[in-house]
Amino acid sequence: MRTWIGLLLVGLLLVGCARKKEGIVTDERGEKIALGAITQEQLLKEFPPFKKSYSAYSPDSAAVDSLRNWEQDVKVLIILGTWCPDSRREVGRFLRFLDEAKNPHIQVELIGVDRSKRDARGIAAKCKIERVPTFIVLYGEREVGRIVERPRETLERDFLKILKKISQLRAA
Repeated sequence: MRTWIGLLLVGLLLVGCARKKEGIVTDERGEKIALGAITQEQLLKEFPPFKKSYSAYSPDSAAVDSLRNWEQDVKVLIILGTWCPDSRREVGRFLRFLDEAKNPHIQVELIGVDRSKRDARGIAAKCKIERVPTFIVLYGEREVGRIVERPRETLERDFLKILKKISQLRAA
């Protein structure tokens, strides 16, 4: 009897520890989505709406010049839903803005989530993601700002305002 209970508990633990598959997967609706880490190249190739917003966007040239001159290492963690209209619109635009600036100090990590805003490694939960896309700007390991769902002004202006906070932190 104890053996059966032990086996049952081990089985339940294994099921509870099972991880979601990461990569480009088919969701419960039968749609292709990105789950977990995805490269910009994969995103633009596999999900045409992102390529469309990327190609159609013309970032503000003054903002591109400002970003081109940024000299501090920054990471932007982008939590997105390939199924989400806001993600489809804003992420492509943001990537185009960064690509135009060609700044090696700005690193991007893209994480796809399902409709419950979960990913295989639990990054979205750790970052307390409620809406997508969410652009989290990290300086070192510290979050200095985020843009949630859509910008207040423009992606460029909102992002440069967050970078300005880093300049203020360094000056203090």
